Amino acid sequence: MDDGALTVLKSAVDSNEKQLLAFNQATKEYTDATGAVHTWNPTKSSWHVQPKAPEKREPEGTTVENKTEKTEEPKQLTDEEWLKTAPASVQNQLEFAKQLETEAKLAIVTKLVANVNEKDQADKGNKLMEKSLQDLKDMEFLAPPEEKRVSNFFGSSVPASPVENSHKDFAPFGEPHEYIPEDKKD
Repeated sequence: MDDGALTVLKSAVDSNEKQLLAFNQATKEYTDATGAVHTWNPTKSSWHVQPKAPEKREPEGTTVENKTEKTEEPKQLTDEEWLKTAPASVQNQLEFAKQLETEAKLAIVTKLVANVNEKDQADKGNKLMEKSLQDLKDMEFLAPPEEKRVSNFFGSSVPASPVENSHKDFAPFGEPHEYIPEDKKD
């Protein structure tokens, strides 16, 4: 074969490849510029054309704002609104958890404001109570350490024992003759 024949053969193969690509693409569907969908049906060896669906026109006076009102998403419930609709057992558990959280926060805040002057203690305490429990636990290291006080009785006298002087002949407040046993008076 000469160069001219090879060139013709190559161009025929290239055009067959282009046709094969177009055929494969057509069997998968394609949309033309007008919006019509074209599909090749290999069993019938025919093209199926589905025209573009007509656009729905909005009635006059309908604005974009009106459309959003119709398709508005449901309102997100706040915690309080959800709690009102929750079962009673869940409400009780949440109230108990809130109470425990408040007690834990109060204990930490009390430690944190222990060395603050009395005028500012309430104000600082209220601001700290607004913080989350985790934030307060993180700040707890700022509190002064608790001192464990140990009683020291160095230098004090020993307490008197109530049993030490309790024999029946001992009379601390009275005349000696009043406490002498009857058998020893003669």
